[in-house]
Amino acid sequence: MVSIVIPAYNKQDSILETLNSVFSQSFKNFEVIVIDDGSTDNTQEVIKSFKKDIVYLFQENKGQGAARNTGIKAAKGNYVVFLDADDYWEPTFLERCHDFLENHPNLVAVNTAQRTIYNKNVSEIHPKALIKENPVVIDDFFKVWAEHDHIRTGTAMIRMKTVKQAGLQNPDLRISQDLEYWGLIATYGKWGFIPEPLWVGNSRMHAKKTGWTKKYKIRRKLCPDVEEWEKRILPRITKNDLDAFSAVRGRVAIGYAHNKILGGNISEGKRIVKKYQSSFPKGQMSRLLQFGSQNKIFWFVTVLIIKIKERIKDL
Repeated sequence: MVSIVIPAYNKQDSILETLNSVFSQSFKNFEVIVIDDGSTDNTQEVIKSFKKDIVYLFQENKGQGAARNTGIKAAKGNYVVFLDADDYWEPTFLERCHDFLENHPNLVAVNTAQRTIYNKNVSEIHPKALIKENPVVIDDFFKVWAEHDHIRTGTAMIRMKTVKQAGLQNPDLRISQDLEYWGLIATYGKWGFIPEPLWVGNSRMHAKKTGWTKKYKIRRKLCPDVEEWEKRILPRITKNDLDAFSAVRGRVAIGYAHNKILGGNISEGKRIVKKYQSSFPKGQMSRLLQFGSQNKIFWFVTVLIIKIKERIKDL
């Protein structure tokens, strides 16, 4: 059986689409556990109006990691999948992942390609460089992850026995706790990859409706340090994986610096830039933060630009 764990916080406008995609799966041997993470809207009423067999659990707001942990503790399946309540699956997602892991008993997890929706007319398939390949066993997980950024939250199915070995998600990571978990799981064995885009990311569309600032306000204020993010993975990384892991950590670090600035902890944002900028991925935000780190005046200008760009997102 597959346990599907869905954390939900104020998702009254999107969770029906998520649940419909789950109960439309070609693979039927699953349980659905929805953890309402302290919603203040009508999320509970929407879930209870859905006439299907769902385990509904309510808790005070603690963040996605803590909500997923509540779901893991209640899960009874041999496999576990996490699906956010504003994303959805194509009908064969569970079947393809389950069958792949059944046929590869030595793997700890598998994930699929994805399609991200930006607006009603624009979507993107990712990772493009791997789409033409057949399903594969990934021999060098961190290298592939560093080069292709090929995982999203709802794309992965993990063996429950590996989850029990690795432990729960880190509830103190209010941002990028899923990335930390994928990296941790990968230190326990190999992953597989299915090049079909069977997960659809719809969170950007819903974030536009609620506003980016409102959606991420709490998380940004509680954004942890990079050192907290890496503390479980780093001791388990081999020397051969260290360079690739550093590249992945660079993606996390630039995100944390950005979130620290927007969350009001500007000095900590600058510290992260100073420490990790050499491993930042190339791009506009990287160049902007590296420019700002040169002196106080440049940093003031950089922070101002970042805040203005964020306000424009909400327009």
